[in-house]
Amino acid sequence: MMKVAVAQVGSVLFDTAATLERVEPLCRKAAGAGARLLVLPEALIGGYPKGMTFGATVGNRTDAGRDEFLRYSKAAIVCPGSETEMLAGWAKELNLHLVVGVVERAGGTLYCASLLFTPEGGLVAKHRKLMPTGTERLIWGLGDGSDMQVVETEIGRIGMAICWENYMPLYRQHLYEQGVQIWCAPTVDSREIWQASMRHIAYEGRCFVLSACQVVTKEDWPEDLREAGGSAGEIDGRSVIVSPLGRVLAGPLNGEELLRGGGSIWMWRGTTTGRMCSVSSGRRDWTRLSRSRYGWSSTKTLVEGIAMRRFGLAGAVCLAMMFGLVARGWAQEQAVPEIPFESAPNFLKLPANMSLGEAAGVAVNSKGHVFVFSRGNTTGPAYGAAAAQLLEFAPDGTYLREIGHNLYAWSFAHAVRVDKQDNIWVADKGSDMVIKFTPEGRVAMVFGRKQEASDEGTGPVKHVRPPLPPVDGMFRQVTDMTWDGVGNTYISDGYINSRVAKVDKDGKWLMSFGEPGNGPGQFNTPHSIVADSAGNIYVADRGNGRIQVFDGDGKFLRQIKIDVPFDYAKATAAIGKKPAPDATGTQAPGSPWALCITNGPKQVIYASDAFPGRIYKLSLDGKVLGVLGESGKQLKQFGWIHEMACPTENVIYVAELLNWRVQKLILHPEK
Repeated sequence: MMKVAVAQVGSVLFDTAATLERVEPLCRKAAGAGARLLVLPEALIGGYPKGMTFGATVGNRTDAGRDEFLRYSKAAIVCPGSETEMLAGWAKELNLHLVVGVVERAGGTLYCASLLFTPEGGLVAKHRKLMPTGTERLIWGLGDGSDMQVVETEIGRIGMAICWENYMPLYRQHLYEQGVQIWCAPTVDSREIWQASMRHIAYEGRCFVLSACQVVTKEDWPEDLREAGGSAGEIDGRSVIVSPLGRVLAGPLNGEELLRGGGSIWMWRGTTTGRMCSVSSGRRDWTRLSRSRYGWSSTKTLVEGIAMRRFGLAGAVCLAMMFGLVARGWAQEQAVPEIPFESAPNFLKLPANMSLGEAAGVAVNSKGHVFVFSRGNTTGPAYGAAAAQLLEFAPDGTYLREIGHNLYAWSFAHAVRVDKQDNIWVADKGSDMVIKFTPEGRVAMVFGRKQEASDEGTGPVKHVRPPLPPVDGMFRQVTDMTWDGVGNTYISDGYINSRVAKVDKDGKWLMSFGEPGNGPGQFNTPHSIVADSAGNIYVADRGNGRIQVFDGDGKFLRQIKIDVPFDYAKATAAIGKKPAPDATGTQAPGSPWALCITNGPKQVIYASDAFPGRIYKLSLDGKVLGVLGESGKQLKQFGWIHEMACPTENVIYVAELLNWRVQKLILHPEK
């Protein structure tokens, strides 16, 4: 359960310091009431000069109007600057996420912007209003669209849409594609019709909507300018919080209602029943459900809103307790089906004197031959020994040969893939190398370079924070590779560099994209990578618990979160202590370790997690179509699936680290 807040408060126009004096106690009041997020209105810091003309008519400006604009410009803030440092300090001190509407001054231009602060990161995002509305274009410049991001935070994925940006269908779609969960809508639109828009967005996007609107009276204007805005300069509020079902949880509140409260606490209470809900939005079919990650919540969810008005100020804070919001994903339209399946017993037939070690990789070529990259054939000391062996098996599992016996690149096996020409590719995490073999098993191309054994200080690469800058052509704990339709190779690199490298069919380094972090296009261990027939690249961003999707040039398209309920009490960990119900990162339920994608006109993706040890069948747009398996040591159970191959939709090969084996799974979805 979590509390969030919207602050219905007005600026002290042309006086930024006085406005910040209004903001601080509201932050403290919200945090004191247990809120983790506070949303403040559009242009709160810097002011919204509603009704002013600044002496402008078509083709003419008055001297008095120029002076007024200079005064307004001086009230704007620089980002980052002393005011943002102050806001970041409050966020950190109060353990509070803040979304704040500001007027930003950059050079000679003012922008309407929304800023996101987190307790641990300070100012983590700035979004400039794309298109100021009407005569706002007289005073504000246009945003360039480079900052339309949804930000992953510890409380959920936060997106920001300023005032009439909420009426832009393509902008809404862009935030929906990024999986926005908390939609923050700072505004000065206090009209009743605004409420319909907020409810529509909540229902369309299946997200919580928090709209904070200013309340401004003539008393908030400087005495010498009270007639400049006139009655048109007043803003009536009507802040609101809406559930993903389009239900109003708190508000709308207008200035009159607040005044009737006499400065006391105004209370709103209600319940919402958790039930299934779905929406089709653009090219994605989003089906989501109000519930917690580990199964259904109680039959009703308590939602409590508190609106507080600061005495002497036209301001208030609306608080809502929202059950299930901390769950980062949303469920499907209906219960995800369990896919019946069987595991072929004793599929791989190894020679009598050979055993697999940890099975790190598995791949299948066009002839049905199976390639296993195992941490076997270990030689050397007990710690730091080489552990990599590439084996080939016939379609029936009969052992055929070893490829690259005692290869110089062998150190610590991580992944094996086969391209459309049946070339065999391996990623070795220990040597930081990717090797391409011909179908005959000869080395055809080498990427990266192993450390020289004779160098002083040669040893495992260090996980320093922040990591050293990556070097083109070199890897640090590389993980996997895939190909697009024209033969470009995409290499996930990996545990340290947190990027994806792109090389052409001749081995020429073209580019890389990504960096460490948790925002769109950033990675925390890109562990597995596949490409669809359209050339889109799917990256298992394991440490961030998501799949990120890019085009072939590294442009972020969307992200996929897997969240399918299970019986937490009965679930077991494959090894060690069972992860906590709210675990994040590598051991979080649905956090993707391995990906594979089928061939053919109707492609699907399979993804696996470590806990509770399941395989998920996904459409390319991220809808979970089915689920199978659990952690364990028996057939049809899994011990950390590290790589998968899916030559057809109903046949999957899985390589397991903890069970030292490869299972061939035959799915029977029709049963």
